[in-house]
Amino acid sequence: GRPYYGRDGEIKEVGHNLVRKTSGQWQFLGFLTLGDHPVLGEGELDFEDVLSGPNIVRRFKELESIQNYIDLSNGISLDELKALINSEVTSLSEEKQILKTKAIDSILMAITEAAKAGNAEAVDFAKEIGLEVGRALAGFISVYRDEDFIKNIVLVSGVSENFGKGVVDTEGKDLFIQSIRQGAVEELINRRIDKAKAFSM
Repeated sequence: GRPYYGRDGEIKEVGHNLVRKTSGQWQFLGFLTLGDHPVLGEGELDFEDVLSGPNIVRRFKELESIQNYIDLSNGISLDELKALINSEVTSLSEEKQILKTKAIDSILMAITEAAKAGNAEAVDFAKEIGLEVGRALAGFISVYRDEDFIKNIVLVSGVSENFGKGVVDTEGKDLFIQSIRQGAVEELINRRIDKAKAFSM
C-alpha cells in the first residue's frame, strides 16, 4: 500500500501537528497547517517535544534506581550520560551524536528491563508514558472518528521498538500498550465520544 496523508495532506508530520495545549488537552492542527509545522503558542508542546525518545528519557528522574540495567560498557559514567542526554544535538560532534542516540536507546531499554524486574519507578513511568501517548492519540483519533483507517494505527519509532516490551500488567497483558489504550479511551470519552465507539477505535 501507499502512505495516506489525508485528503489535503494534513496528516503529514503528525508528530509536530499533535499539540498539547496549556490546558493539557491534545489537539490535532493538521487541517490548519496542511502538514507543515505549526507555530506553537507559549506553553504549548508538540508530540515530539513531549514523547520522543530523548524527551521521555529526560523525564525519567530515577536513573540511579535502574543503573544496574544501563549499558555503561563504553566507559561513560552515569553523570556523563545524564549530561549527554540533556545536551543539544547541534552542540555535539558527530561521534557524540551517535553516542547520544545509543545512550537514549540504552536507557529506554534499561527502564524496560527494570520494569520487567518489578522496579516500581520504572513500572509507574512506563504506564505514565503509555497513558500520555494514548491521550495524545485521542486528539488525532477524535478528528477522524468516522474513518476506517483510524482503527489500524501502527506506532513506528525508536520508542515503540525499545520501550515497554515484555512488561506485563497484573492480567498478563502488555502494560505499555494497555496504558496507551486506556489513555486513548478515557480521553475519547472525555471528548463526549460514545463509550462503545471509543472502545471500538
